[in-house]
Amino acid sequence: MKKIILIISIITALLLLTIALIWTWAYRTYFYTKPLTQTQLKDLTPDWTKATKGNWSPWYTDPADPTNTKTWNPTASFNHWLTTIPDQNKAWPILIDTILANPQIFDRKDLGNYPDNPEHWNQITTLIQSTQGQNAIAQLKKALTRPTLGCGLYSSTGTHEHQALLKHGLQDDNWNPNPDPNPNSMGILLPALGPLRNSTKFLKSAAIYELINNNPDEFVELVNVMYTSAQLANEYPIVISQLVEIAIKSTANDLIMWALEQHPESFIDQHLAKLSSIIEDAGIQTFTWQGEALFFQDTLRRTTDGKGPINPNKINTISGSNYIPTNLPAAQLHPSLQRLFYIHALIGKQAQLRSRIPWDPTLQSSIVIYKQQKDSLNKVNQILMDTLLPAMDQAAARFQTHAQESIGTRTLLALHRHKLRHNTFPQTLNDLDQDLLTINPMDIFTGQPLHYTPTNEGPLLYALGNDRDDDQGRYKKGVLSITKPIDADWPMFSNHKLNTLYPDD
Repeated sequence: MKKIILIISIITALLLLTIALIWTWAYRTYFYTKPLTQTQLKDLTPDWTKATKGNWSPWYTDPADPTNTKTWNPTASFNHWLTTIPDQNKAWPILIDTILANPQIFDRKDLGNYPDNPEHWNQITTLIQSTQGQNAIAQLKKALTRPTLGCGLYSSTGTHEHQALLKHGLQDDNWNPNPDPNPNSMGILLPALGPLRNSTKFLKSAAIYELINNNPDEFVELVNVMYTSAQLANEYPIVISQLVEIAIKSTANDLIMWALEQHPESFIDQHLAKLSSIIEDAGIQTFTWQGEALFFQDTLRRTTDGKGPINPNKINTISGSNYIPTNLPAAQLHPSLQRLFYIHALIGKQAQLRSRIPWDPTLQSSIVIYKQQKDSLNKVNQILMDTLLPAMDQAAARFQTHAQESIGTRTLLALHRHKLRHNTFPQTLNDLDQDLLTINPMDIFTGQPLHYTPTNEGPLLYALGNDRDDDQGRYKKGVLSITKPIDADWPMFSNHKLNTLYPDD
């Protein structure tokens, strides 16, 4: 009997030891995270003002709270800041009302196209000339030159959009009169970005119409409104918002290049100087990673109970849940969260470096940075990072692309101003009058000046592209992508001219 009991005891002990070893292995593999060093902890919290411009922060104090306790609630903080802005300084109330009032204008898929299709262009011209079209342009000018977008962060319809929907007899199935006071960043709506892009397309069509009808003053004004409106997209500066801002500015640059190609005789020096100053005032931007870090941290703070670690049950429903986030400072959070925040910041900082000009091919990609750090994450954290990490390298490349477009557009404007002054294009960029070009006409791939040749068809201005050899301005689709080497150059032509010259590309 004693022998049987001994055997059972040994088997039980071995079984318990096996379970303990398996649990230890599973814990270390799926949940354990090595703590950060003191040096790493110092860089754990980003400078949030880089994303919020000092107007709000991730931390919020409810005015109704007698204890004045700060809680992590970026959406409430943002929405509270908006309440301090008078409606007359907000673009969104007028913008959404104008969009909903004119579906026959803003629902057109060909809005913003160049006038190559006579049938479509005649229809757009009729819309622009109509009373409704002119009123819409006037309303967009009024709205998009205001200093604040003013669209709140909610998981349901905001007040201004709700009121506009009701005004125009439309049903609002997403209205909540008592919206969640602390919605998950992954669940918030960004309803203004689409209307902003659509309004830009309409303004582009209106600008084309005005130039064709020999009204360059109005053309310049509309381009200015487009550029001014772009900055509104970046009020909540996550990746998609920044890309919308860049896209709007790129649309305006392309429109300027088209105008110089198709109707250069319409402009006097005052027009071209104004267009150049519009681009100059916007400046050359780099990717702001802190906005995406705020979104990332808000999402992950909702995956833990208190201090941590991450709760697997909350991960399963992270995209649709509104779990209350932990309010602990980053330095007091569980290492599993801290490590994620730290690696995300490393990737964001690298993306910002890669968004600068001139292009630096020696910089590692964000993906490489992530792969170098991935082994320091447990399996659960790896799944989270793989799921939530945006394509930051592509965003960085888009900023570089826009920088090159802006440099090229300003250089073309200077060349045309030179021709107005001297009746001919200069033979080289060095022959440009110094007051006409106050920037370095940089080829961002080489850091050297853009290549330039005057031709009978106008100025041929081009960058070498990321293969960095001179193909005499030969273009091939894909060269603008920056990230993949293409055996071609990057001519500073509008999309319209590129499609005309290289239809097969």
